[in-house]
Amino acid sequence: MRDGGSESSHGRKFLRADESLLGGAAFSHGPAGTGEAGSIAYQYVGRVVSGSAALRAASRPYRTLATELDDRATVALDAGASLSSRLGSRASATLTWQRQRYYGSFADVDSVSASGSFRVSSKSDIFLTASQSRFEGKRSLGIFTGLSVAVGQHSTAGMSIEHQDGRTVAAADMHRSLPLGEGFGYRLRAEGGESPLVDGELEYQTRFGRYEVLQQHVDRQAVTTVNASGSIVGIGGRVFASRPVEQSFALVRVPGVSHVRAFMSNQEVGETDGNGNLLVPNLLPYYGNHLSIADVDVPLDLSIGTSEMTLAPPYRGGAVALFPVTRDQRLTGRLRITRPGEAVVPTSGRLRVTVDGRTFESPLGRAGEFYLEGVPSGSYDATIDDESGSCTFTLRVPTATAPVMQLGTLECGAK
Repeated sequence: MRDGGSESSHGRKFLRADESLLGGAAFSHGPAGTGEAGSIAYQYVGRVVSGSAALRAASRPYRTLATELDDRATVALDAGASLSSRLGSRASATLTWQRQRYYGSFADVDSVSASGSFRVSSKSDIFLTASQSRFEGKRSLGIFTGLSVAVGQHSTAGMSIEHQDGRTVAAADMHRSLPLGEGFGYRLRAEGGESPLVDGELEYQTRFGRYEVLQQHVDRQAVTTVNASGSIVGIGGRVFASRPVEQSFALVRVPGVSHVRAFMSNQEVGETDGNGNLLVPNLLPYYGNHLSIADVDVPLDLSIGTSEMTLAPPYRGGAVALFPVTRDQRLTGRLRITRPGEAVVPTSGRLRVTVDGRTFESPLGRAGEFYLEGVPSGSYDATIDDESGSCTFTLRVPTATAPVMQLGTLECGAK
């Protein structure tokens, strides 16, 4: 236990999948004395109707880290409830109620609201909210209605009208969120009313950093803000310039293969560089992040073992997502067996090549042709088996410089 902040809690959850009940208790000890607090919450999730209710109460001496800094916010009672329902396949409605009481100088708050949404089409929705609250003994009534429309694949436009305490504000906005990988996003907003406001923000990010320009016009005053941010990350034996690392990161590595697209949770995050590396700076810590690559971007003469994996790096830490590739050695040529006084072309039979205990085989064609796959570069024992018997020789495989290596006519000297 330490003064001013020790807590303990416990809870219980019902086994039914559609509802749960959680409870907790806590205490603290400090200069104000020993305080107690308790909470209970219930939730029901149904296909048509869902609801929840929660209650939290505390004694006056109870303290947390927040109230240690400002004891005016000491909560005596915090209660709330909500009820939501689907109204057919296109509409939904929600009712909420909340009451907050404080021991300190903060004013008590009571609020109730009703909201609904309606899907007009596959790309547009209408929202409506009506609320009433009481703060410092004054009642406030608010009404909000808005329209949201999807523009293209990445942008959204909206219009809204809000009436609060006798004042009406009309607004219009349009925005596009930043992608997970390289690309741009923006936000434009204009508001009417007593204090007209126009602002816009443009964001652009590359694999090396993020850049932002913010322009605001409030009461005929213009303010421009420019930000640039990035990070330097060392991982996998190399150092990378990257966008800001906010939580965790990973290095996607396809050794020696460039321009391979990488994905996180099936969303593209970039392409590998000339060395086959791509730093992904926006992973979730201690969570299974699904990473994958587009195997169609790997050249046909290369084989890849796996194209996806799951990583759970630590907070502010990283991991290497290695997707190893191997080059397929495709060998063709012809065989000839030389005996004293004659040269014979094996027209039937097989060629066997032994590499570290593994055997590669190829049937022989009418002119002694053979075809082998997967034999690495090096020198290996090879055996020709045909009607006349067996002949052993050394097969020398050069390093591949083409998808198919033509070895020409190879001779095997038989005794």
